[in-house]
Amino acid sequence: MTNNGPDVQPLHVLSRSESIASVLQTLIRTAGAVLIARYLYLAVAALAGQNTAASFVLDILGRTPINVTVAWTFALGGAGYGYMQKRLRTRTIMKLAPRVKAAEEAVDPERSSSHLTAHGTTAPEDER
Repeated sequence: MTNNGPDVQPLHVLSRSESIASVLQTLIRTAGAVLIARYLYLAVAALAGQNTAASFVLDILGRTPINVTVAWTFALGGAGYGYMQKRLRTRTIMKLAPRVKAAEEAVDPERSSSHLTAHGTTAPEDER
């Protein structure tokens, strides 16, 4: 093994403040996980033996065949996904539409408009 001399340094040496920050981050994450577990335990203990909406739902799911439960889960998940995609598309159109309109007018000031709304939908007076 060769000795390269005192000028060779490790690639990354943590300073004292970085080390303390790393320990504190770990402590904060651990404390957060412990608090979440404690509050979940307290919630379950408070509801123990009581008839709740959750027990009603679990009772319904327990009597429903598994294939029906899986089908409804996928159907509701797909509907939720579709709704979120539509909302994202609408927000994106609202954010980008003014810039696109300005760019189109810069290229051709005589360009006619499609008269779409700010949401990217057809204007109500144009619908049949």
